[in-house]
Amino acid sequence: MRPILGARGDALACLRTELSRRRRVVSDEEEKCLLHDFPGGRSTVRFSRSRTPTTTRSFCRTARARSCTSVRARSSRRATPTARRRPHSPTSRRRKRSGRATTEPTRSIEIERTYDVSAISALPDLAALPGVSDVSESELRVLDAVYLDTAGFSLARRAVALRCRTGGPDEGWHVKSGAPEGRREWGWPLGDHPVGHSGAEHPGARAVLDHPAVPSDVRAAVAQWCGDDDLHPIARVRNDRHAILLRDASGAVVAEFLDDHVTATELGAGSTTSWREWEVELGPAAPADVRGREKFFAAVDAAVASVGGVPAASGSKLQRALGR
Repeated sequence: MRPILGARGDALACLRTELSRRRRVVSDEEEKCLLHDFPGGRSTVRFSRSRTPTTTRSFCRTARARSCTSVRARSSRRATPTARRRPHSPTSRRRKRSGRATTEPTRSIEIERTYDVSAISALPDLAALPGVSDVSESELRVLDAVYLDTAGFSLARRAVALRCRTGGPDEGWHVKSGAPEGRREWGWPLGDHPVGHSGAEHPGARAVLDHPAVPSDVRAAVAQWCGDDDLHPIARVRNDRHAILLRDASGAVVAEFLDDHVTATELGAGSTTSWREWEVELGPAAPADVRGREKFFAAVDAAVASVGGVPAASGSKLQRALGR
């Protein structure tokens, strides 16, 4: 047994120690409660083996438990967002929006004319075309494209083309289909597929030939024409392209003149054919109305004809590669 004053002193010391851990002092209300537990007079307090007053020990244990619980709660609140946070990247943002990694395709309408020319044909006078004030230097682009279709040519029969092309500013996966004027084109980047390089052989096209795995987004885009039928390579088109930009007085591109030297292989029979063709594709500064575009292309037709060129016999490089 110990005098009440000793017990009261120990109790107050324990309380102050515990509350100091919580970074605050004993309040008046808490001290009143403690004095109520240890009243004055001749009362006594029984001690446990820990030499801490029983009532005080219970108070301290309760306070400590609440303090620990509060700390755990605060820690868990801080830890939870960190545990759920994903690395900051465009891929993770796309996954959050759609539930899977996706890439939105680029979309465009190609309005162009194609001409068959001989291997020795000289270029026409491009500066004389209406609206053209500047003709750029020629830029070489080494392109390598692999076209895919079903065993029954479901895409080709609907005038749709699916290809993986390396080289040039728009290398990637492309889907082309007909439009009231020109052709619609959707484009996806190569992503994890090997990227080609300037040279005789492009590893990207080679990889598609060896392992023709079409990305899921591209596969979904062509499903409307071929369903779930398997897609496999049907043709390979390699092209040494000389690109020339035709600009107006403000520097905007009216059209792009493409001098293509093509070698195509039909992969079924293994037959190879080569030819030269010109493409003239309208740019952002081309005439905005149909009549203006017809006038521009009429001038192109005349310029090409003056050096021996004629409108292309085939509708596309793929059709020519397939002998159509």
